[in-house]
Amino acid sequence: MANMIIKPAADGNLVLQDRAGGAVLTTAATGATIADGIALGTPASGVLTNMTGAIGSTVTGFTGIKEYDEWRLTSDFTSGTSGAQYYLTANLERVDTAGFQKLGTGMGESSGIFSFPTTGYWRVSFCVRCTDNARFDYNRPHIWLTTDGSNYVAMITGCLGGDRSAGDPERSTMIEGVFDITSTTNCKVKFSTQNSDPVTINGNSSISETYFTFMRIGDT
Repeated sequence: MANMIIKPAADGNLVLQDRAGGAVLTTAATGATIADGIALGTPASGVLTNMTGAIGSTVTGFTGIKEYDEWRLTSDFTSGTSGAQYYLTANLERVDTAGFQKLGTGMGESSGIFSFPTTGYWRVSFCVRCTDNARFDYNRPHIWLTTDGSNYVAMITGCLGGDRSAGDPERSTMIEGVFDITSTTNCKVKFSTQNSDPVTINGNSSISETYFTFMRIGDT
């Protein structure tokens, strides 16, 4: 059986309308445009090719990466008393080095507390670099999470060893975890270090030494 072909005149377009008279599909010289908000259904199978445009950060049902952000400590600070938690609350900036650009809306930050722009599963990482002329035994980074906006729980920790046999040890380590962020109001994260002796946590505004990354990897 031959195909049925519907083709407009050379100087016109084919326009399919709904019952209210709104254009559902409009052809052009080549290709066609489907109106915004049209439900296409769920095909059993198939491949979309030659698509252009952007996927918005609020789109659901798509597990591709729509949000990525990176922040860093911009200057050194010294964490003191042995065993105490020292939270990174100041001198923080979104990475602004040429070559980096956040994807999507990006994280919100206030006094070291980071809020998420959308719900979903998020991978959060924390890299800490430290030095100390007086030598130290260890430094432990922590990632803290709240799901009610006030009570924080240490979700991820790690440990980097110092050096008691020589001065000025330099060490770095990274920790990361995936969190189910179900509320952009109540779910937040913050970061701390805990050490055996006073150490210098290294920060720099030109290159990331102590830094945090945030990647949305899927829908909640």
